[in-house]
Amino acid sequence: MGEQTLKSIGLCGLTLASVCLCSSATADTVDRDSVAVFGDVRLRYDTINHETLPDDAFVLSGRIRLGGEVKVADWISLLGEIEAVGALIDETETPGAVAMRRPVIPDFDNVELNRLQMRAYLGKTGYATVGRQRLEFDDQRFLGSARFRQNTQSFDAVRLTLQPNPLFSAQIGYFHQVNRPLGTRLDTGTFEGDSWFAVASAQTFVGRLGIYHYALDLETGPDENRSASASSVTTGIRLDGRHHGERLKVDWEAAFAHQEDNAGNPFEYSAQYWLAATTFFLGETELRARFESLGGGGSQSFQTPLASLHRFQGEADVFTTTPVEGVQDVSIALHWNSNWEGPFGLSDITPFARHHFFSAESSSETYGTELDLGLRTNIGGMRLDAVCAFFNSDGFSADRDRVYVSLSRAF
Repeated sequence: MGEQTLKSIGLCGLTLASVCLCSSATADTVDRDSVAVFGDVRLRYDTINHETLPDDAFVLSGRIRLGGEVKVADWISLLGEIEAVGALIDETETPGAVAMRRPVIPDFDNVELNRLQMRAYLGKTGYATVGRQRLEFDDQRFLGSARFRQNTQSFDAVRLTLQPNPLFSAQIGYFHQVNRPLGTRLDTGTFEGDSWFAVASAQTFVGRLGIYHYALDLETGPDENRSASASSVTTGIRLDGRHHGERLKVDWEAAFAHQEDNAGNPFEYSAQYWLAATTFFLGETELRARFESLGGGGSQSFQTPLASLHRFQGEADVFTTTPVEGVQDVSIALHWNSNWEGPFGLSDITPFARHHFFSAESSSETYGTELDLGLRTNIGGMRLDAVCAFFNSDGFSADRDRVYVSLSRAF
């Protein structure tokens, strides 16, 4: 048994023990006047069956994150966080393998410095953050931390956050390296380049109206063969609103964005993004309808390489890269939020069902459908997620089924 296998077994055992023993108090952010230690642990079993590949993928992985934040002056705080991922069962493929026998589940063994940042507070109007940090804007469709993955995404960045009043906020910043969920062992585990972003939002009578601009210079791969095909400029507008009256409770979202090539991207293209979604609340039941379109039809389609991708277009993760002809996703979901408390510390049981209809944006081609069934609940102070996803292809890619179960706890 190799040294790496022993390390993976030890880490998964430590993760399982930590899940069962650590405190359940969540502390992802801390009061700036305190000294705090925080973290989380997660154990996940993930399996994928791909119709055209001879073998299924199976991964049982554990993750431990541990961090701390300390105030070193009245207006300065320091935060550091390390993250370790290890697999007890690791039957998956490496991205870009010449002869693919299994699907890829990108939760690879990895130990890294996840965050190391300094934050300087500018009175009551905002703060500046310098160092390795998370960037999470709006619904994380364009910039996010990919928290579903065992190895989360972080940015080596400088960011200025301003909120002079509750009705208006703005952020502007720069980053030169993206530490991707693939981890540090792969040539494609990082993006490098000079990228800029600016986002702002204001409260209006129809909801919070925001604008955003992302100028991404993203190069990845081995030094002798770097690729800039993910580089782009995206500019858009977004609206989030809600009305929760005595008789009617409804949320809504709408967005539009334009994207084109940038910073040495070998593909010259122009594409659009559209979003329209609404959620109706009927007692403990939520009914959601969503339409999302990522344009295509040119030399390259609308891409979102820095998104928290698992949050969109189905639990099976078929469309992590937008097809050349784009993709339209029409989905209907039903969620039941139960306050029922049962034995073994069961509480807040939330089963859900979601159906997706996928098609090309620039043609009449249909890609297929996906049915997602899942259950999220708390059990004994831990978070349990169990999801099944069934993608039925109409000629795009291939049929695939996915099942994953996660057990996690934050402290």
